[in-house]
Amino acid sequence: MLLFKKLIKRVFVIFTILFILSFSFEYNIIKINFLTSFFEKIVKIIASFFLDNTKEYTLKFYSDAAGLYLNIIVVFIISLGVSSLLFLFKRKRNTFDKEFIAFFIVGVCYYLSLQFSIYGFSKLFKYQFYDAHPNTLYTPVGYLTKDFLYWTSIGSSKLYNTITGLIEITIAVLLWFKKTRVLVCFLGIGMCLNIVLVNFSFDINVKIQSLFLLFLFLLVSYSNIKKLYLFFIKQEVTKINPISFPISKKHRFKHVVIKSVLISVILLEGLYPYVTTNSFNGDTTAKPLFYGAYEIKNNEVYKRFFIHSDPYFIIQDKNDELYSFKMELNEETLLLTNNDRTSILSFKNKEGVFYIEGDFFGSSLNIKATPIDISKLPLNEDSFKWTIDGYK
Repeated sequence: MLLFKKLIKRVFVIFTILFILSFSFEYNIIKINFLTSFFEKIVKIIASFFLDNTKEYTLKFYSDAAGLYLNIIVVFIISLGVSSLLFLFKRKRNTFDKEFIAFFIVGVCYYLSLQFSIYGFSKLFKYQFYDAHPNTLYTPVGYLTKDFLYWTSIGSSKLYNTITGLIEITIAVLLWFKKTRVLVCFLGIGMCLNIVLVNFSFDINVKIQSLFLLFLFLLVSYSNIKKLYLFFIKQEVTKINPISFPISKKHRFKHVVIKSVLISVILLEGLYPYVTTNSFNGDTTAKPLFYGAYEIKNNEVYKRFFIHSDPYFIIQDKNDELYSFKMELNEETLLLTNNDRTSILSFKNKEGVFYIEGDFFGSSLNIKATPIDISKLPLNEDSFKWTIDGYK
């Protein structure tokens, strides 16, 4: 049984390392996922044998793509094979194993700190959850998918984003210090459980990533979970195992230098997108010319159009169906693209009234529209009430 536990421990360690190095995640400064392309080639070969060729699959390692699920299987098989070989040829290296595991656990803490730093700053500066786009504000709720509805609701609250962002940044910082790692890892477990619940409940496509972060917190906290059970349930006095590794006096300076570099890299990675663009509020970033929503006054088919920030031109018909087109817009011309087709229309602003005329992919379009003040919509109002008085 003891030998089996050692084997499983090694599988978990190798699996974690390989998954981190192969998972497709957009970093700005560091590139720790340098094995992504290598494993993608393996997955493509496997997919050609086992997946249905009549269906299209995304074989990249992001979101919850088929390629990511296949990569989990590949990484697990490799981890099991390597662990078995190490188990056969290095049975007497228990001391090395303990030292390596201690370094590994601390390394996982820094990886978790990196992830929570990135997501924490993204929430704090409202880049992960942002204000609803003009077309979303005028899309009937029943037409929205659950994930999009959740994203829109959370994006409407600056307070919620600020608090959750600060909590995640606090977790990231406290993971740097051995005296706070145990406590913050259990806080991280609670945070990740909530994130996993949200992702599954609202069908948000980062289920695997959130499960992996939860797995890492459980892995780091494993040696203390039983001790907490003994303390809280059995009411037995027990000593918590610190999450750290032994440092000799001659290596302390080297440790301080390496730790300082790691913390600097984590902070730089987390802050890089906002410092380099001098933008610390995703809701106030530069928008396309004439960004917003417009009420159409003279058309029997369409009732609104929207200028989206990506940039897209989106038009809404009387039945609330939305049609989107990639656009290029200046003060006189609107160029729309639909797959390989293009349409060029005149675009004029006369004292706040907008006119769009021309060929609209084979049909004639003539629009007169006025801008809608979307800041006055209830979802965009920054209101707060202690009581129910005043509600209609």
